[in-house]
Amino acid sequence: MRARLLACTIVCAFFLVITGPAGAEPEKPAFNPAKIKGAEKLSEDAKKILRENGLVIMPKEYRQIFEVYEYSGLPNYITVDSVIETFRVIFEECLSLQERGVIGQLEEGLRKIHDTVTQIVASLPAQQPGENADKNTQLAREAVLFLSAYTSIAGKLLDNTFPANAAVKKTVDNEVQMIKEAKGIKASPLTGRPRDYSRFKVRGKYTQDEEIARYFRSVFFLSRTTFHVESKRETLAAVVLNLAAKWGVLDKEGPGKLYEKIFGKPDDLTADDYERTIEKIVPWEVSMPWVNNLEKGKDVLLLVKHVKPLQEELRKLPDPRTTDEWFTPEEFPDWPGLSKGLRLIGAAYLPDEELLLKTSAALYTKGRVLPSGLDVGVLLGHERAKTLL
Repeated sequence: MRARLLACTIVCAFFLVITGPAGAEPEKPAFNPAKIKGAEKLSEDAKKILRENGLVIMPKEYRQIFEVYEYSGLPNYITVDSVIETFRVIFEECLSLQERGVIGQLEEGLRKIHDTVTQIVASLPAQQPGENADKNTQLAREAVLFLSAYTSIAGKLLDNTFPANAAVKKTVDNEVQMIKEAKGIKASPLTGRPRDYSRFKVRGKYTQDEEIARYFRSVFFLSRTTFHVESKRETLAAVVLNLAAKWGVLDKEGPGKLYEKIFGKPDDLTADDYERTIEKIVPWEVSMPWVNNLEKGKDVLLLVKHVKPLQEELRKLPDPRTTDEWFTPEEFPDWPGLSKGLRLIGAAYLPDEELLLKTSAALYTKGRVLPSGLDVGVLLGHERAKTLL
């Protein structure tokens, strides 16, 4: 990584304090910059501070942390924080190289999914107005349009020329605009659920250039947007995506696998979970055409009547351990069931996320705005903390 790091050159003076007779005040040491190696390069102001305090901190920009010593002529002064910072620099450099390598693959995969979904939308029966509307056709259309919008949002975050179906273009444009603005909690145009858009603010190494910033927004969207089991529309969309055999495009060696290798397996339902559930619930003669000769809209309509049993089976699978959804205190106890579903790029489970989630809920903190150390202790299983609290 070639992001410039803000480092500090620290010049320290080490000295012996020789005590006088018992009870006497120790002699105040004299800090003489002239006797400190490298101090001749200091400014007069820096020498004055060093003379008075024995320590001077000089802000200066370096490309890498070791350059502080490489070009200053100072002896190496190694601290724990410098080791941690060096690890961060090396880790981010390696991750950045891998991420840049999958940007093109991610966009190619999204375009292939979009092309398939576009064919399905075009082959669905025309939507009948009002009372004449067929509920199965309506659900099928809602599901594939949701999938179309989802794919176009992720694609447009990577490349503004990415296509969008006319039926969902307004939804796509509004969602993309809100993600780029990254301001506050608002209802998502795509899902209708509250989303904290401030989390889409580009940060850290992703601010290096516009290409990697676009990648950050797209991957963050994919890893934080769930095909909810509780939604018939989203469950059917996830099943269509699975049966269209496009998982490998994004998941085989793409971003999903990249982050799985680094942070561990996703904490929510996976493509494999859906595949096994489909095999268990959907008859072979319904799922097989998707493998050999996709008949577009007709095959989606055949799936509609299986949505409810699919939901029931998916509910039996393990709940997620963390989520990015926004819940009220009243909804909070039910968050695993309310947020369970599929994320195309799985969100990694980190223990501190669970602690933060649980210590930030009014249900657990009994109305306090912020959690206390005892709240954390209770969640970690300390009986004494529970007693004290």
